[in-house]
Formats: sequence, C-alpha cells, structure tokens
Amino acid sequence: MSTKLDPPQIVVPGAIKTGDSWDTDGEVAGMEMRQHFVVDNQEPVTVAAGTFRAFRIHCEDSSVMSAKLDRWFFPGIGFVKETTVVRGPTGGLLQRATLDLQKRPEIIAKPAVTPTPVPAPTATPTAPMRGPAVETDPAQAGKKLTVEVSTDPAGGSKTEFKSDAQNIYVRWHGHGLPENARVRVAWIAEDVGDVVEPNFVVDETESVAPAPDASARFTLGRPPDGWAEGKYRVEFYVNDELEETVRVTIVK
Repeated sequence: MSTKLDPPQIVVPGAIKTGDSWDTDGEVAGMEMRQHFVVDNQEPVTVAAGTFRAFRIHCEDSSVMSAKLDRWFFPGIGFVKETTVVRGPTGGLLQRATLDLQKRPEIIAKPAVTPTPVPAPTATPTAPMRGPAVETDPAQAGKKLTVEVSTDPAGGSKTEFKSDAQNIYVRWHGHGLPENARVRVAWIAEDVGDVVEPNFVVDETESVAPAPDASARFTLGRPPDGWAEGKYRVEFYVNDELEETVRVTIVK
C-alpha cells in the first residue's frame, strides 16, 4: 500500500547535517500530531545488521499525548533503528516500540571513527624535546599538515591494506595552524565497483585544533563484513580548504 503526500513532507533532508530541523504532520497511536524533528550528532548504534555511525533524529510532541520518537539514519542505507514511546494525558504508557535493521544491505558500512588527540610536544631544561606523533618531513616544509595512514597504531604510513584489516589509523600533525583551525578528515570510496557510486563519502570527522602544532589520530574500525576491495582516498581539510590527499587500495 502506498500513500501520496500532498504537499510532500520531509522524512530526511537531502544533505543531512547536525542541527537540521523541520516540522511535519504525522500519526502516532492513531492520533494526528504535528511533529518537530531535530538532527543530533552522529553516534555509533548497534543493531542486528551491524554497527553504524548514524545521525540521531529526535522528535518530541506534547499535545493530548506525549510522544517521543528517535530514529538513527545512515546515509546510503536509510534508517537502521527507530524507537517510539507514547504516553497518555495522565502519563500512562500507551505504546513502546523498537524497530531494528535486521539484514545488512549490500553497501559499505560506515566505520566507527574514534578521535584520539595527541598533545603537542614539550621541552624541558633537563631533557631533549620529544618528537611529535607525526614526524615532519623536510620536503613538506610550508605545508599546514603532515599526514599518515597506517594499520600500525604506533606510526608509519602505507597505501595498501588487506580487506580483513582490523583497524586503519589516520593521523595528522599541524604546522602553524590558524587559531581554532577546523581540521576535517574524509574517508572516500573512490572506486569499489558496483558496491556504491564512485567517490562515495563513507565517513568524515572534524575537530578543532587547540594549538598551531596540534596532532590527532582517528581509528577507522573494520566493518563486520570486511572492507570492500577497491580504491579509496583520505582527504584532509583545514577550514574547508583541501590540504592533503592520501590514496589507498584495499586488496583481498
């Protein structure tokens, strides 16, 4: 059965981002309600189909009844989880429902990203200055970032990874960054066959550099079905300007 919505209603914004909000007419427990939706931050959510770093969309309505609706949306797949709680005028529970995605779609899962800030190196009169988490290459003098992509949490850099690699570590180290610079890292599936369209943004994360020489490490966790084979790239931005690109390949 299908229902035509006239005028059309927003289910999810086309370019969803934290802070988006909209109103729509809906029905909860058989009663029509005016609903206000707000997009919260992305967060890991685990369902039968796996773990996804999804946008949490919250809706709360207090009219005759009190209704709370939470949905977790993963771009490229859709809603992976939904919870609904409805209470009557006196506060009594009328309905509680949870829907989970049961079967994993044939698409790249967005890996969980865990930022690990690395403090800037310091010097003392009795000890030599410790090197930064990512060593500066003299050939990169004048650049705002030194970057690495590796499977070794201790450091190093490589461009080819196995599809069963447990974690891929992405690092950046700043060189004379502007005050409160926003450093954004995007993990992009450049060409993985017909799994997703070319240049699909699998995940991205952004942090504010607390110092001109700040460093950070991000951990990309292996999807439950393994990494899709093909060509990827990692893009590093400073205040929305592309500074560095690292191209990598996932092989069997």
